[in-house]
Amino acid sequence: MGQPRSFAERRDAALAKLEETDADCWVATTFEGRSHLVPLSFSWHDGRILLATARRP
Repeated sequence: MGQPRSFAERRDAALAKLEETDADCWVATTFEGRSHLVPLSFSWHDGRILLATARRP
């Protein structure tokens, strides 16, 4: 197993992911011992992450 990535390598990888045209991701949450996956769309704009998800019916 190799050495852990440096902070700069992890930051660069995260920024590269944000620059990709694929604007979908999944966020995992837990509540009272139950896990949930929530699909989100995101946009990286002027150094900020904007997240959006469907409104609950």
